[in-house]
Amino acid sequence: MERRIAELDVEIAGLIGTRETTARSRDILCSMPGIGAVTAATLLTLMPEIGTIERKQVASLAGLAPITRQSGQW
Repeated sequence: MERRIAELDVEIAGLIGTRETTARSRDILCSMPGIGAVTAATLLTLMPEIGTIERKQVASLAGLAPITRQSGQW
């Protein structure tokens, strides 16, 4: 199982490295403290918009942006 996981890690890294923009995004993500190869690959897979949209849009897409709900009844 560990050998297969290592093979998949190599394959994922290879796929990310084939596109210059994706590889650059991975490098930027991995330069942040606490972000490693697995987290960067996950973010690039689930949120390929990273690097092409503004940070507020990324936060909203990830569900991290505080959204004020002032109209209607709660």
